[in-house]
Amino acid sequence: PCNNNKAARIHSVPEQYRPQFDSDITEIRMLMGYQHHLFQSDQLEQFFTTEYTISPQSDRMGYRLEGTAIPHSNKQMLSEGICLGAVQLPADGQPIILLCDRQTIGGYPKLGSVFSQDIAKLAQLMPGRKIQFKPMDLKQAQILLRQNKQ
Repeated sequence: PCNNNKAARIHSVPEQYRPQFDSDITEIRMLMGYQHHLFQSDQLEQFFTTEYTISPQSDRMGYRLEGTAIPHSNKQMLSEGICLGAVQLPADGQPIILLCDRQTIGGYPKLGSVFSQDIAKLAQLMPGRKIQFKPMDLKQAQILLRQNKQ
């Protein structure tokens, strides 16, 4: 039975776990993948210095990004499994971040993968918001993951 005399208990997420969206550009940390060697150093530098806008054509499969295109040779690649957060670069040079409903295999070159702790923050950003990628190494990612499990 419902007891209407008791005050409703309010649940909330502690402030430290709430994503902050108060800046114009959201920083997204990314681990480099094994295919990053397919890109030249100037292409990687361009990728990490470009401010990308989340496209209105984004959905649960992937966030399409708009920014300065990164030209690359779209050599034939075999299709392979794709992880959550993979950042692939199709022929038009505009990155796509693959999300929860992504396809299971694909053949575009992948620069790397969004750090798992940034996926939820990323998925809450609406089209029109700006993001910028920041490279992250595996050791740094492991330290942050261990700290958050304590």
